[in-house]
Amino acid sequence: MGQSRFKGAAAAKPSDKGQKLSDGKHLCEIKRITYSDSGKNGDYYVVELKVLESDSANDANGRQIDPPGADRVWTQTMAKKAFPLGKLNAFAYAAMGFDYRNPADAGVLEKKITPQMDDILDATQDESDPLGFVGRKVWVVAKNTISNGFPFNACTFSPGQSDKMDIP
Repeated sequence: MGQSRFKGAAAAKPSDKGQKLSDGKHLCEIKRITYSDSGKNGDYYVVELKVLESDSANDANGRQIDPPGADRVWTQTMAKKAFPLGKLNAFAYAAMGFDYRNPADAGVLEKKITPQMDDILDATQDESDPLGFVGRKVWVVAKNTISNGFPFNACTFSPGQSDKMDIP
């Protein structure tokens, strides 16, 4: 065999790092939720998404940056634990079909869902998907910025489907 263009591949660690959503509003389906403890900046909560609809811009070749069918990820650093928990709650609420900004939903969340959030977030990490988050739809508004000199993908979530999950 000749010289391989992939010389060194045998020694390289596999990477699951996915592409983040570009600026815009995106309807996405949840494909998988995992947790990474191998990030260079600590642990991350990772949500793998499939784009269903997007108003993302076009790239230099005229192709939509986040076209329907594209796989994307949302990651939330867990480095400063108190900071990301609210963001994880907002994601989970939206995935369950609740909008915490809606007064009617806020009342249900306060009484029934929020007291269980520790357990709910733990359950999202179970690959058997006991709560049924996989396949749920969420709207994601993404804004890419620079924070403290580093690229930052700020995302806000709202329900992407009208039915609400019933958490026992």
